[in-house]
Amino acid sequence: MTRLLKGFENNLFVAPVQLLLTNLMTEDDKAIFVARLLVLAIVISMTRAFALVSLLELALCLLFVCNSKLRSLFLGALSDIRVSLTMLFWVWVFVATLWGDASLAERFEEWWSWRKLILVPMVFGLFSTDSSKRCLLWALIGICTVFMIGSWGGYFGLIELDREPSKLLENHATQGILFGASALFLCGLLFQGVSIKTFLGKSVAILLIIGFVSNIMLILTGRSGYSFLLVTSTVFFFLVLKLPALYRLGAATALFIMISAGFFFSETANERVRAAIHNIEHAFDASSINTSLGMRTVMWVNTVYVIDNHFPFGTGSGSFKNAYAEVVKSESGWRSQVSDDPHQQYLHIAAEQGIPGLIIFLGALSAWLLTVRLSSNVYHYLGIAILMGTAVNGFANGHFGTFVEGRLVWIYVAGLLSGTSGWIFVMPPFFTNTIVTKSR
Repeated sequence: MTRLLKGFENNLFVAPVQLLLTNLMTEDDKAIFVARLLVLAIVISMTRAFALVSLLELALCLLFVCNSKLRSLFLGALSDIRVSLTMLFWVWVFVATLWGDASLAERFEEWWSWRKLILVPMVFGLFSTDSSKRCLLWALIGICTVFMIGSWGGYFGLIELDREPSKLLENHATQGILFGASALFLCGLLFQGVSIKTFLGKSVAILLIIGFVSNIMLILTGRSGYSFLLVTSTVFFFLVLKLPALYRLGAATALFIMISAGFFFSETANERVRAAIHNIEHAFDASSINTSLGMRTVMWVNTVYVIDNHFPFGTGSGSFKNAYAEVVKSESGWRSQVSDDPHQQYLHIAAEQGIPGLIIFLGALSAWLLTVRLSSNVYHYLGIAILMGTAVNGFANGHFGTFVEGRLVWIYVAGLLSGTSGWIFVMPPFFTNTIVTKSR
């Protein structure tokens, strides 16, 4: 596997399939190799081939069930508090199907939509080495580079696309987040200094970063991509710099201002941000029309009523839509529209899985964020940045549970933080905080 990964990095323009086939027969543990290969295939195919993703995940699960070493990796990953809390949330989503007025099919569908969480212990066990983490980064960079070039080609009329250049991936939000993650990963590889050593390689990497970032600023209309780029780049820059905390904070703030200035001077981004602010401010005006942010603002307020009506255990998994319909039945016009997703991750969980579900979910996120900081561990910083970017977007989206963005965050957080340790905060009898290190 090491020879494969080094070959992939040193031969960036060589067909990866040829390298995979060449090294498959020399891999000592073929089950681990094939499992890693399936994860990489999931990352590549989740951009457009959604049906293929389900088949690949089924194959990965069967491989883990049938192979004793992979089962041991899975069980070993569950001993980590971060992984176990994540899986506990999935268990609670299932428990929450036991109440509510949704049909059995709707309850199962809600639980099954979180099946991406089963990838967390698998990826956490498989990608503990630096070389495997680099391969995970290159997989997303490679496929997104193809779409980024296609997006620019369609924007300038050089090629004909099957959809708008800003929505070449699933939608403009997905495209912005995947492009932002790819730019972030390239920055991480440049900081790391192992994967990209030559002047040509560094030049190509910088050009790709410019291509991804400028695509987000100039072409994309998805505001989730804007916030994701701002948060992930700022967090990563703050963590990766080897300077005193105050200097790192100043440098990260300067980067945040620079990126914000780029959005300000971009006509597309500026218009989208101004429209969002206007729509939120006038969401409840009698004369206002239905807009994306206006509708979301109304849904957030109504979801608070749903939470209050079903406190503390929520509506039950899959029953949010019926409870929301009850809240808006007296409304008229576009504000009376019924939704099964309020586009706010934390309110949605509190409404469906109740306060216990929200506590478990936030506990899992906190456990990942409290990963022990390792000096010079670029992969750790990348994982934390991806998690923070998705967590911030959770206030206006439900990306932890969506098909593409959900797999992005759970695969890369688990893979990039694999091999690290988590901190558990406990409260002894005399109210003294003690930090207990929990190792894999």
